[in-house]
Amino acid sequence: MQLRNLELNYKIIKMKNKTILFDLDGTIIDPGFGIIKSYCNALKALGHEDKIQDDMNWIIGPPLRKSFAQILPPELVEAAVAKYREFHASGGLIEATLYDGIRETIIALKDNGFELFICTAKNVPFATKNIEQFELTQYFTEIYGSHLDGTFDDKGELITHILQTHNLDVQNTFMIGDREHDMIAAGKNNVTGYGALWGYGTHEELIAAGAAQTFNSPISFYKYLLK
Repeated sequence: MQLRNLELNYKIIKMKNKTILFDLDGTIIDPGFGIIKSYCNALKALGHEDKIQDDMNWIIGPPLRKSFAQILPPELVEAAVAKYREFHASGGLIEATLYDGIRETIIALKDNGFELFICTAKNVPFATKNIEQFELTQYFTEIYGSHLDGTFDDKGELITHILQTHNLDVQNTFMIGDREHDMIAAGKNNVTGYGALWGYGTHEELIAAGAAQTFNSPISFYKYLLK
């Protein structure tokens, strides 16, 4: 009976804990230069240099297959993904920078009892390398992302997987991300989504996709959660 009571108490505490699902690209790190360079190199390698535009920021955030599918024939998408990963692994991946205030925000949230997860469209090995690069691994319970075979390219399915795997309380789970697909994925799971305006999305994009609120800086997001 005592063990049973302990288990019940643990479940009650777990339900009360607040959890934050952090997008990676455009929310924790600015990966723009490396992603765009790798993407353009992949297009060049496949003979589609003509698809390169002056503004390529739109490729940052969505799943890689989805962005290539918008400009390439279906039969070339997997080849483009493979070329991108080849170029990205050889240099583009580590050409990212940490957003001002995000390290302090992550540490402060962890210190105040929030459970943190990475929830990204980036594949897990790349995401893990970025988190290790900036020495943030110890603050996250686990790093979740897409798989190399395309599993969890849909971030809505990824959030469902995280919720179920860790028995998380939807009412006390929040998503912070900078693009519309982050908010749409959160909404599909009845998770409250918050928009990171320091990334690549706009206030209008994020609100239209279901963001409960947007924030201009990581510190302002942290202060809001602690109220």
